[in-house]
Amino acid sequence: MLPAALWGLLLCLNPQQEPEVQNLIPEQLADAWHGNLDRWTIEDGQLIGRTTEPLARTEYLFWKGTASDFELRFEYRIQGGNSGMQYRSVELPGGEVAGYQADIEDGPNYTGILYETGGRGIAARRGEALRWDENGAREVGASLGTAADLQASLRGGDWNAYRIVAIGDRIVHEINGVRMIDVVDRHPKHARGEGVFCVQLHAGPPMEIRFRNMSLVDQTGVDADALLGPWRSAEAAGAQPEWIWTAANSVEEERRWFLLPFELEQSAEVVGGLFAGDNHHRVFLDGRPHGGGNDWSRAQPVPTGMRLEPGWHALAVEAWNDGGVAGMIGRLDLQLADGNRRVLHTQGDWLAFGEAPAGWPTPDLDALPEAMGIHSFGPTEGHAGPWGNVMAPKVAPAPESIRVAPGFVVERLYSAQHGEGSWVSMTFGPDGQLFLSPQSGALMRFDVSALLQQDLRPAPADAPPGAHVAGLQAPQRMAFPVRNAQGLEWAYDSLYVNVVAPADQDGGFHRIQDTDGDGRLDQHEHLVRFGPPTEHGVHGIRLGPDGALYVINGNYVKPPTDLEGNSVLIDDPMTRIGEDVLIERYWDPRGHAHGIMHPAGVLYRTDAEGKNWQRIATGMRNCYDIDISSTGEIFSYDADMEWDLGMPWYRSPRVLHLIPGGEYGWRSGSAKWPEQYPDSLPPVLETDLSSPVGVELGEGSRFPARYQQALFLGDWAWGRITVAMLEPDGVTYSARYEDFLQGRGVTVTDLEFGPDGNLWFIIGGRGTQSGLYRVRPLQPNPAPTRLADPPRLAERQALEAAVGTDGAVLEALGSDDRILRYLGRQAVERAGGDAAAMLARARTTDERLRLEALLAAVRTLPAERLGEVSTAWAAFGPVDGAVTERDWLVLRIAMHLVMQGQELGDAVAAHAAAFPTGDAIYDQELARLLARVDGIDPGALFPYLSWNFSQETRIHYGAMLAELAGRFDVSQAVAFLMWERQMAQTQGGLSAGGFIGAIGKRAREKMNEEVRAAAEEALSALTVEPAPPLQVVGRDHVQDWTLQQLSDALRGQGAGKAEDGAQIFREALCIQCHRVNGDGGALGPDLTASTLRFSQSDLLEAILDPAKDRSDQYGNLMMPEGLLDRFTAAEVADLMAYLEAAAGR
Repeated sequence: MLPAALWGLLLCLNPQQEPEVQNLIPEQLADAWHGNLDRWTIEDGQLIGRTTEPLARTEYLFWKGTASDFELRFEYRIQGGNSGMQYRSVELPGGEVAGYQADIEDGPNYTGILYETGGRGIAARRGEALRWDENGAREVGASLGTAADLQASLRGGDWNAYRIVAIGDRIVHEINGVRMIDVVDRHPKHARGEGVFCVQLHAGPPMEIRFRNMSLVDQTGVDADALLGPWRSAEAAGAQPEWIWTAANSVEEERRWFLLPFELEQSAEVVGGLFAGDNHHRVFLDGRPHGGGNDWSRAQPVPTGMRLEPGWHALAVEAWNDGGVAGMIGRLDLQLADGNRRVLHTQGDWLAFGEAPAGWPTPDLDALPEAMGIHSFGPTEGHAGPWGNVMAPKVAPAPESIRVAPGFVVERLYSAQHGEGSWVSMTFGPDGQLFLSPQSGALMRFDVSALLQQDLRPAPADAPPGAHVAGLQAPQRMAFPVRNAQGLEWAYDSLYVNVVAPADQDGGFHRIQDTDGDGRLDQHEHLVRFGPPTEHGVHGIRLGPDGALYVINGNYVKPPTDLEGNSVLIDDPMTRIGEDVLIERYWDPRGHAHGIMHPAGVLYRTDAEGKNWQRIATGMRNCYDIDISSTGEIFSYDADMEWDLGMPWYRSPRVLHLIPGGEYGWRSGSAKWPEQYPDSLPPVLETDLSSPVGVELGEGSRFPARYQQALFLGDWAWGRITVAMLEPDGVTYSARYEDFLQGRGVTVTDLEFGPDGNLWFIIGGRGTQSGLYRVRPLQPNPAPTRLADPPRLAERQALEAAVGTDGAVLEALGSDDRILRYLGRQAVERAGGDAAAMLARARTTDERLRLEALLAAVRTLPAERLGEVSTAWAAFGPVDGAVTERDWLVLRIAMHLVMQGQELGDAVAAHAAAFPTGDAIYDQELARLLARVDGIDPGALFPYLSWNFSQETRIHYGAMLAELAGRFDVSQAVAFLMWERQMAQTQGGLSAGGFIGAIGKRAREKMNEEVRAAAEEALSALTVEPAPPLQVVGRDHVQDWTLQQLSDALRGQGAGKAEDGAQIFREALCIQCHRVNGDGGALGPDLTASTLRFSQSDLLEAILDPAKDRSDQYGNLMMPEGLLDRFTAAEVADLMAYLEAAAGR
């Protein structure tokens, strides 16, 4: 199995590039550095210092230059010991040094601190903002976070991104985008303004430190406050909630009741708040439960949206501890009617009681008992208790930690704060409005009008906690009863919203409208009901160029109804399509999607009022989003069922071109259709393991020209955005797959090109940290273009609503284009069974036309007339030579006949005699038909249980044999039961073992009782051999190939033979885990298009060194080394030729 990291373009991506950057790691170490060069080396662009024995004294490697005002960036990885980056330092005799150091250690205490070698020692601890004045006095500023919180942002044993900025007297250290120290140093003796850089190997045990991507930018003349934001004093940080209790010491299980009466002169709405208690707390507002928690280390948000009228109110908290120090802290954020905010927070003005006052939690405020005194441990930043800063601002991943394609820069705009939810959908409105929705919570709105310019400035000191750029305020909650949206779109002066909720509540399609054109939304209407509430529910909305609204829903969603429960579906272009299950399905053993039937995921079209709904495409699993080109082409990204991984019915995540009338073949459990069925449409592209979310076309953006032809694909699970580079192909598109952006914690949910032509995206979902980002090109495209149309688009569009058998339809039925034939057949089906039957009887030599007509007839005629279809079908013989589309039509017609109770008669014997044909997927489906009609001897299928075949192949034929188990003799029954036990070691998704058990159970139920008993008795006396190790057998060792040796040997070979390479692909065991053109396993990356994305050298290196650059996506799958050591160079050339041929090269 090839490492999946190779199958992304991460090997091709660079960290964000800054202009006018000086690289500090040259090819030759001595060109830029001096010191003890025996302990340092440069390898693969990395500066590496290592010691193999204890080091008696600290040593330094000095850069040959000096710097004063600068920004230094690098990535480091440390194993053991302590290191650091000295700057503004002086080289002293004997290799000593004095000056500032940004500390690095393989430990929990010092990384990120400011250390002054030969001076003050620790000049600023992690999390400190300090100001040293001209007299040497030290002022403590606003806390940057607790040492523990900042330590949690580091990646132990992995690469971390360090940023050091020194401009004038201002010094900042940041790691992974998190600020560690912020110092203003005007000390009369120790402040330093210029000096050298040097890196350290600290005295002590053996260690290794690695640096890479080390770059220096001269910041002479730059305003430090503009670049870094102003230094914040403790006073500027503002009043903070305080940890309070009734005494500094407490006893176990001590319980207190806290109360804050407050008066409002105007109405207000709760828009946020956080509370924490050591160990437990419950919050009440005017007697209503208003949040709580049992973990003091994480402040819990309170519900938002509660409205308070003018007058007196009561905020009450019951808190109790388990043991040790007790405390409670919190704040409640109110938005007043005049637009101002009021914050209530814990401090000395609260009332505390040792027993619950009468009437709690709504005690009579005029008859309260005597209150206890309040003890304050201090504010959340800098208190005297043991809790740390549980209310610290939340921070989304830093842009520096996100890898993006060359020529682009990522900007972090806002980090969602406590109570602002975990965001899953977004859309732009007019006048710089950006609407978004958390997965659970009220809709929100940003004003981003100030950000639509290209040059952004850092947020000022008085900016809200989550803002990273100037001009951006916290999002405002919208005052409408609409929540939990997973689809948003602005159209017709309205915000359309797809709400996840029960259909008999708020679930479904909503419209929030600006009825008077004043730019304010003022009217809400629930248009259509959908349900149930699930992540496989209501999703994306898009306005099409035809003026219609298009809505994509997941496979759990029921058809739309009006508010009274009446269907709103109108004329349906979808012709007769059902479950069409030939073999009784195996439902997911873990219960997923039980009872979920066709149409499964559906694309709908509706009008501005949401009155009339039309199904446009069906048979998807869970497409989260859609986008529509300027000419009306619709695209989506459908999700896989990861629990199916390793099963023959597993379907990879796939990019879909949603053509009106299209059926895309998802069925629950084992009943999924292969894409070759002619009454379905294939995907544009299958991708590697992904968690598909938002999609966006690049046309019309400011991105470079090649990205104008791309579909951008959000991937939640793997924290990335990939692209499908679309190429017009017939009546549809083909595509190449590339990575664009990736970062840890970058849980992409939705993306959209904004009014500025840049790509905006949000992260979040399932409670993860949310953030708002923007990606912009360093060289914007001055001439945006639209997506190129397929060359035969007009032919396709003419058929999408056609009815009957006119000349255009007949021409389409005989076309060499599968999609045109599909649409032509649908036109016949819409005309009814009689039209199909008449066409099937027509005198024509066009075999394709006759077969498509027969397929239309079998799908539309009543059961009593299917005999004429069966008779006509019998005239078409089995496969003769290579499998063609004609053979798939013949097979699919037979399947439909059988599913509708027709007997195939003697004609099926000829098809059984043609098995196997040599086409792996066709043979599997032919075996399915033959197993259903009991038309094949079980002995013909047992060879496919061999370990020579992929796991998916073995399971498929095991399932087919289960249908024939009533014909097993004892030896066959023993072989099957042996196979079942061996397959207990099946690799794959969470449902793999359960599926194998279900197949075995069905087979035993069908076996003759005497045969089964005899087989089980015989099996009890046998030792079931475990699965053989994954190794090449039956071949002599050739050579322990290295990449260099094999590359040299291949240069001496001629072009390989693709047909022989197919056999090498099987013998080298590649087929066990990898697919090529649908044949093989799905446990590893699909290799069909591998040679379009990677060089021969990259592919060979991945096979020879499988542990290198292994992606987390396939981290559980172990690929053995030495798979090519039993093959000659000529055979490896054949293998490479096979992969090139698979990609169409």
